[in-house]
Amino acid sequence: MESDKDRTALSQTITVLLVYFGENQQWERVTEVISYTNRIGFKLDVFQFNALINVHGKANQFDKVVELFEEMKCSGVELDNANCRSLIASLTKSSDPRHAELLMEVWSLLRNQTPEMKSDKDRTALSQTITVLLGYFGDNQQWERVTEVISYTNRIGLKLDVFHFNALINVHGKANQFDQVVEVFEEMKRSGVEPNNVSCCSLIASLTKSSDPHHAEPLLEVWTLLRNQTPEMETDKDMTALSQTITVLLVYFGENQQWERVTEVISYTKNVFQLGAHQYNTLLSSFGKANNLDALQQCLETMMQKGATNAISWQIVIQHLTKPSQRMHVAQDDVVEAWKKWRPLAQWGDDSQEEGDAVRTWVNLVQYFGSEEIANWEVVGSLEKWMLIDNFTELQKNNKRLALTALRRVYHEAERSEDAARVGGLLLASQGLNAHSRHPLSQ
Repeated sequence: MESDKDRTALSQTITVLLVYFGENQQWERVTEVISYTNRIGFKLDVFQFNALINVHGKANQFDKVVELFEEMKCSGVELDNANCRSLIASLTKSSDPRHAELLMEVWSLLRNQTPEMKSDKDRTALSQTITVLLGYFGDNQQWERVTEVISYTNRIGLKLDVFHFNALINVHGKANQFDQVVEVFEEMKRSGVEPNNVSCCSLIASLTKSSDPHHAEPLLEVWTLLRNQTPEMETDKDMTALSQTITVLLVYFGENQQWERVTEVISYTKNVFQLGAHQYNTLLSSFGKANNLDALQQCLETMMQKGATNAISWQIVIQHLTKPSQRMHVAQDDVVEAWKKWRPLAQWGDDSQEEGDAVRTWVNLVQYFGSEEIANWEVVGSLEKWMLIDNFTELQKNNKRLALTALRRVYHEAERSEDAARVGGLLLASQGLNAHSRHPLSQ
């Protein structure tokens, strides 16, 4: 190390090694490099500390990041823009409240520094930090800090870009601050920043949650924007986000019975991707809630042609076909057919939510066929055998009680006293049933 050139070359080598070993999580090698620098009397500089902060931050080793920050201060190494950006990128990922105070210290340091924006790389890095801070402070509903970040960007001459606006839309939407979401959208337009797919998806996710009729117009404006954009589907994340947006729109327009808009959404997806079972189920639910059984039937036929039905599809169909208001308008054969399609797909004894939904669907069927208008006791008997012989021992206790209570009530209301008493006995005994218990009908 006879010359400055030698020292600079060695310093750069140290930095490169710290990055390489750190990114490969070879922490013993990282320690070796640091020990080597100490042995040759070479103090870690701002670049090496930045390399260490970066690699430990990527590995989510936030306590180590804080330790390095404290060591920098003790070593008299002054933090530059790059250090602050790296620290912010790391600490905003931490859920440890102890790190929040240090993050505020770093943010204060950055605000009081002269920003490094000599190159496009510097500007991009600083812009990304702004996005991260807006997301962090917004997610934690620290709105004064969000205002500080925006004021800082204005002061240093950095215009808010589409990523910053997307972050703001996202955090205000999560906080159900729908007026602010619309305000951010209007500010985007005034600033000449064109919303991208992410902007539109975030705006739609927010505004479809609002019950304020004043937000319906900007929502339609955003939907029009999205329809006229080239969809971004380069990654699975892009595809998932767009798919979720389609689902949200189908629910919103369906619940508001805006069927032309529903048709628009379906037409849009044809040019992008095929509707999945989840989206079709959303449509089934919307048609059912609107008592539009013709549309429900057409949707179901399309789903069957495309092989897009699942257990949930048939549960939705049964739920709406068996509603008391529909009993005189629905053919029994359609309900029987729906039961036959659902039966082999029903889920028992696994996920508690799925099992609960399945039991409630079975109850709908029992109440439908056991009603005064239908009174098809042959089918009720088949439903009883299917549930109580084939599946009963697998059910959770609360679902056993739900099924037996509903069945007893149906028999009782139909004045079928013997059946009601028999099921009542099973209801009492179900509190102590074990895997070997058998239903009397199976004996």
